[in-house]
This record gives sequence, structure tokens and C-alpha cells, in this order.
Amino acid sequence: MLLDIVILPPVSVKQKLTRAAKKVRKKYKLVFAVDNRKLFSHITLFHLNIEKKNLEKVFEISHDLVVKQKPLKLEITHIESDGNYFGLGLKNSKKLFDFHKKVVLLLYKFKKKAAWQPRVDWTDQVKKYVKKYGSGGVLKLYRPHFTIGYVKRVKDISRI
Repeated sequence: MLLDIVILPPVSVKQKLTRAAKKVRKKYKLVFAVDNRKLFSHITLFHLNIEKKNLEKVFEISHDLVVKQKPLKLEITHIESDGNYFGLGLKNSKKLFDFHKKVVLLLYKFKKKAAWQPRVDWTDQVKKYVKKYGSGGVLKLYRPHFTIGYVKRVKDISRI
């Protein structure tokens, strides 16, 4: 069972991201875009593949972390893309990173297997993290962002 442990932004931020996605959708063919109905605006903290029997325990730990966490100030720093993906990059502040790190270190022990299929372009560090934590974009490689969408044609990315 693949889980995304995420932070949901305030309604005003969700609405702005959805409006941005709609503007892009009018001009370019997208695989998907945030709409706050099927795909919600979010910041992924950790991708985790678990056995269903551990779902309740993962939920309890996640809930306890959230209850103790004070609100985080987020700063959008840039527009980013990678392959077909496009979104808004966030400053990886100490508070955001520390929260991410807590989530990873408390939950990775529940991983059943890697969250993603191996790719040939993975660095040794990504491979190491995937083997240990089940996900490559963690800890030193954590890159917080708001995903806005995925284009069908990579050549459209440079125009967005």
C-alpha cells in the first residue's frame, strides 16, 4: 500500500495553485494537475510503501507528530520542473527539514518495499536511501515543493 505523508496548505494557497494549474491546462495538454477534488495541493514529506496491517500504527504516529508540530512558515523560492513535472520549489527551512526528518525516521521502519521502481538515472545516494528508507527523496535529498502538474509533452515544460 503506497502512502504519501503530506502537508496540506491553507485554503488560500490551495486556491492559488489550482488557478495556476487551470491556466496551464488551457494552453497545454496535461497528464494531471492539481484541482483540489481528485489531486490536492500538498507538500510531500515521505513516500512509504507499507503492509495494510501497519496502516493504523502509521496513522497514529503521523497524527501524534502533527498534533505536536507548530505551524510552519513556507517560502516559495522558484518555479521548477523535472521531466514532465512542474511545480513551485520551497525553501527547505530548518523547521520544515526537521519535521520531514522526524517523519522519515519514525515511519521508515514500516516500509514493506521501495515506494518506486528503480531507475537507471538514480545516483548512488538515491539507491542507498531507497534501500534503507524505501524512498530516495529524503533527508539530504529532500526537495520540498508544491506539484502543480505533469505535461504530456516534455517540450512544453520550457514554455510554462
